[in-house]
Amino acid sequence: MNTNLSNRELERRLHARRAELRERAARIAADLRRETQPIDADAPDRAIQRENDEVLLALGEAARSEMARIDVVLSALARDGSVKCDACGRPVEPARLAVVPAASRCLRCMQAPAGEVGPDLELEDAFRECDEDGDGGILPAEFQRLLARCGSTLSPERQRAEFDGLDRNGDGRVDWNEFKVWWEKR
Repeated sequence: MNTNLSNRELERRLHARRAELRERAARIAADLRRETQPIDADAPDRAIQRENDEVLLALGEAARSEMARIDVVLSALARDGSVKCDACGRPVEPARLAVVPAASRCLRCMQAPAGEVGPDLELEDAFRECDEDGDGGILPAEFQRLLARCGSTLSPERQRAEFDGLDRNGDGRVDWNEFKVWWEKR
């Protein structure tokens, strides 16, 4: 599957999906109005039909919900040229939109454990960006840059003392998990 969608192609897919959903919702509404098959006079059959109505109602709601999300995505594309993640505000990746055109979250937020989206991911992104060599650990100078970026007002001496306290194994590095635990406790 081609995951490199242009906005024009994405819009075409969204409009096609919306039309499909609109048709499905219309068929469901017709079924619920009994336009093609009136309710059966036989009590057991009537009970089955009523149970099916609950399924139809749920399917109709799902179709309307997806159409509403598609409308949001189409509006965002028209306004901004991209779709923003509901959780973190970053653009939803084109590859994700190629697979799930009405996606409301970026891949990272979808894969994040519950409760670890938004500010936690922003903090982790800041950590990763300050980790210049990308080895998963930050050095004292990177720690200072990270704290400055996060708005810390600790003095350089206090920052060094905090870093030394975090570097439990004495390797001169602080990893993401150590930093996150410290950040949340401070």
